[in-house]
Amino acid sequence: MNRNTKNFFSGNMEEKVVSESRTRLNQWFDDHTTPWSITSDDGLKLNAYYIENEVQSDTVVLMAHGYLGKVKDMSTFAQIFYPKGFDCLAPDAWPMVT
Repeated sequence: MNRNTKNFFSGNMEEKVVSESRTRLNQWFDDHTTPWSITSDDGLKLNAYYIENEVQSDTVVLMAHGYLGKVKDMSTFAQIFYPKGFDCLAPDAWPMVT
């Protein structure tokens, strides 16, 4: 199952625009995030991505993706909160066994 296939789009133009937009969002996310990880007591490596705002902030927005989502799906929301002065934390819901 490909989670990225959207059956409600028709034609190549819409798919191209969405693809280019997603690529820009993902690149922004990659450029602004610092990866964090810890290992839980039961041996799972828990990953998250932190975006520290250039403006000092005492507020962090915790962004969680859905069951079939992935951490980069949160790039859209990060780009909404970041300009408003918030730091952002996006944990990845798929722990890696170490």
